[in-house]
Parts: sequence; structure tokens; C-alpha cells
Amino acid sequence: MLRLVNRDRANSRYRDETHGQARPLQWNPQLADMARCHSIDMVRHHYFDHTTPSGVTVEQRLAAAGIGWHHMGENLAYANSVRGAERMFMSEPPFQQNHRANILNPLFTEVGIGVAKAPNGQVWVTQDFIGQ
Repeated sequence: MLRLVNRDRANSRYRDETHGQARPLQWNPQLADMARCHSIDMVRHHYFDHTTPSGVTVEQRLAAAGIGWHHMGENLAYANSVRGAERMFMSEPPFQQNHRANILNPLFTEVGIGVAKAPNGQVWVTQDFIGQ
């Protein structure tokens, strides 16, 4: 999925949205662990939200992991495949605060992606982005 995200960021078709300033995202293993845990938790506890049923927010998960940031965003999806999730994100309208905007945001420099497979075969994806 990292390759798909960076391919989208480099695509000249999205240059207007990125102002030509989106560079490839760097993989952050701490963010990836956090994202994977969130995807697994959503599957195990049957919810789909940025905030856990016990009220833990993205910001709190970042703090608990000791991850600093100035800019952050999170994308969530469930789909039949990782490619399908990325297509859903990128099919959203341009120039709006949405998943696509997170992927293309030039302020984000690092990403962690976590995927969990549900019993029905769907993949649950969490993409966590930060910028320092």
C-alpha cells in the first residue's frame, strides 16, 4: 500500500492538489505498529471509527506511542483488497478535507499503514500520516 500511496502522490494528474510539493512519504515503523493495532482492534471489536469504543482518539494513540507531530491525519477503509481501499480513497472529490486530501497533503512526510483481515475476507486499513 505504501507503493500505491507514493504513486498517487507522484502522479502529475494530482499536481494541482499537491501544488507540486508532495514528496514520497517515508515509512515510519512506529506509526505502522499503531495503525496495525487500530485495524486489528476495529475487526476484533466490530467498530469502524477513528476513536475506539473506550474513547481513545488518534491523538491519544500517537501520544501513547511516543510519536511527535505537527500535522497528522488518519484514513480508514474496509474493502475487498488493499488496492480497492486505495481506489476508494482516491475516488473522493478533489480539494476537500477527505481521505484523498490526506494522501496528497504535502505537509505529511511519514506514514504508517496497518491492515487486518476480517473473517469475511475484507481488509480493514488504517493509514496514519504525520508531518514534523
